[in-house]
Amino acid sequence: MDITAGELRKKRITFTLIFVAFTAVYGLITWMGEGKLTEQAQQYIVLGWRLSIAALSLWFATPSA
Repeated sequence: MDITAGELRKKRITFTLIFVAFTAVYGLITWMGEGKLTEQAQQYIVLGWRLSIAALSLWFATPSA
């Protein structure tokens, strides 16, 4: 159950890079779709973004085997 400092650092960097990428893609989609997307489509995009961030957070919290 012990995670070494190197493993934690690698996981933290991976988490940060994926989080930034997800946020950039979300921002790009909402910016490009502003006015073109229906309200329901926007809700699904927000839901997908939130679920992906939740899954990423769960992955980060799970100790390495």
